[in-house]
Amino acid sequence: MSLRALPLLVYSLGGEMMYILHDRVLAQNLPPEKASKLLGDVATTLFNEQLLAELFQPQDLYEYSAVFFMFDKIANSSVMKLNQNSMSKLFELMVMPVKMQTLLCTHAGELMGVVLNHLDGVRRILSGVADAQRLVNSAHQQFVKVYCGLSAAEWLLLRQTLLSFFQDRHMKILVCLSSKMQTESGRFVLPLSGRVPPGASVPGVITHFDEKNQPRSQVFATGTYQASGEPCSTGITGYRGTNLGENIFAQYKLKSASAETTTATAA
Repeated sequence: MSLRALPLLVYSLGGEMMYILHDRVLAQNLPPEKASKLLGDVATTLFNEQLLAELFQPQDLYEYSAVFFMFDKIANSSVMKLNQNSMSKLFELMVMPVKMQTLLCTHAGELMGVVLNHLDGVRRILSGVADAQRLVNSAHQQFVKVYCGLSAAEWLLLRQTLLSFFQDRHMKILVCLSSKMQTESGRFVLPLSGRVPPGASVPGVITHFDEKNQPRSQVFATGTYQASGEPCSTGITGYRGTNLGENIFAQYKLKSASAETTTATAA
């Protein structure tokens, strides 16, 4: 088991929590000052320096119940108070997107881009809360310091550790079901297309050499694959090499609104 998986798990889950809370704040039409304070209080607790230092200590991954308990305390650190049932639903909405992102990474090192996308999303939510943004930036710098030097083998072990944490978690999420990314049994659907990992060739051709050492190629049908794209930028801003870790709930609402507009226009 990797001793470096805990920060990636906690801050990816934390990013999803901030996405969900931000969405609920907007739905309730809270005054901007109250909304900023609520989200700022939660983010300040999540990214406080003492917790950050504790999580980045090499250690085994926490049990599922311990991670739930941690986020229960974090979510209730503001004026917002959640009962046990609401917190359980919130945690399920946090866990399943991160499980999906971990499964869909084209290579294990892409998890770095996933967590940085979460931090970027949190920074956008906290655009008017300078103190909380400073804490997020500090977490960003710590991730770059610790994880940029990991080998491919260390990333693979880290990913395996995360997937062990998510094993047997099959809660169904509307946004994933609607986009056909999840089945009715709660399993995720892995695509037969997309980008290949860095350094890998696009599949579809087998090349061998004949008795005269001349190359011979054979083409076969595969999914729709593309060469690896732009690598992950580790700066405070920049493209992270993947869209995984971005706010899928906001994307779903945008697509739903667009579909409703198209339907109304057609009618």
